[in-house]
Amino acid sequence: MILFLSTVAYAQSVCTKLYSTLELSSSIDSATIAFVQQDPEKLQTHIEQLESIIPCLDEPIEPSIAATFHITEGMFFAISGETLKAKQSFAIGKAIDSSITIPTYIYPSGHPIQNAFESTQPATRKPVDVPDNQEWYFDGLPQGRPLDTPTIFQVRQKDAVIYSGYLTPYSDLGFKPRTLKKDNRARNIWLWTAGSLVSAGFSGSTAVRYHNSGDRPSGLYIQNQIFMASFGFCTFKLIRTLINKES
Repeated sequence: MILFLSTVAYAQSVCTKLYSTLELSSSIDSATIAFVQQDPEKLQTHIEQLESIIPCLDEPIEPSIAATFHITEGMFFAISGETLKAKQSFAIGKAIDSSITIPTYIYPSGHPIQNAFESTQPATRKPVDVPDNQEWYFDGLPQGRPLDTPTIFQVRQKDAVIYSGYLTPYSDLGFKPRTLKKDNRARNIWLWTAGSLVSAGFSGSTAVRYHNSGDRPSGLYIQNQIFMASFGFCTFKLIRTLINKES
C-alpha cells in the first residue's frame, strides 16, 4: 500500500514546486480514467501523483475537490483490500458533499464497492482550537476536524498556505510549516553554459597551438582532449537541464 507523504501530521513538507487545486483536480480525473480502464499500473501512478500534490497545494482546497479526492482514495483502498480505510474515506467524502456518488460507469449498481459506499454513514466533526493568527481548514472547510476519518488539513497564515497535508484518522494536529526547495535551474543553466563556452575556447586555442607547432607536442594534445571532454560534459549537462524543467 502506498505510504502517504503526509500521513503524520507533524511531518514537515518539502516541496520543489507548489500546485493549484486545478492541477489536483486534473490528477483526480486521470485516476478516474485509470479506474475505468482497469489499468492498475496507471492507477498506482496517478494515486501516487495525487498524494504528492497534497502537501504542496498553494491554496485551500475546494470542498468539492476534497470530496472527490477522498472518494477516489476510498475506491483505491477498496480494490487494495483495505476495507476499513475505504469506508473511512467514503465517510468523509459523503460528509463534505452529501450528493456525491461513485459513478456507475466505474462500478455499476450492486458492485461490492458501490454497496460499501452506499452503506457508509457520513462522518461527523468536532471543534478544534485555532490560533488567533491562523486559519485552519479541514477538506477546505473551517468547520472542525472530522471524527474517525482522514482529512486534508491546511493552515493559512497571512494569506498564504503554510502547511498542507493528508492526515490519517487519529494523527496529531501538530505540524511544521513546509519549506519550498529552491529551484536552482537558472543557476545551473548559467554554470553549464559558461563551462561549455570556456571549455570550447580552451579546446580551440590548444588545437590551433598544436597544429601550428612543428613538433606537435603531446602535452598540448592531452590538454586539447581534456578540454574537449569538458566541453562535451558541460554541453550534455546543459541540454539535460534545459529538457528537465525541474532540475
